[in-house]
Amino acid sequence: MDSGEADDITQEAFLKAFENLERFRQEASLRTWLCRITTNVYLSKKRNQRKHESISLGEMKVPDRSCDPERTVIRRDFNAPLSQTAGVAQYSPGRCT
Repeated sequence: MDSGEADDITQEAFLKAFENLERFRQEASLRTWLCRITTNVYLSKKRNQRKHESISLGEMKVPDRSCDPERTVIRRDFNAPLSQTAGVAQYSPGRCT
């Protein structure tokens, strides 16, 4: 967290405390109450950041489809006529058979 973010959280926490001063029950110290408000503001910001995080396409995991049953059948059907033709190599991009 940078100092600008810390300043924003502090400002928002004090604003919330001021807006809710009538709800302070004095069962705990004012410091404890302010710390709790500040903690809640921080956690709320972190939760909202996680909701809006994005990832680059390079970070995305693409499923391995080389052994996909549908592709295997298509490859087999494609290779069948080729295997009957002499001198033509079979098309085999993956290792599945």
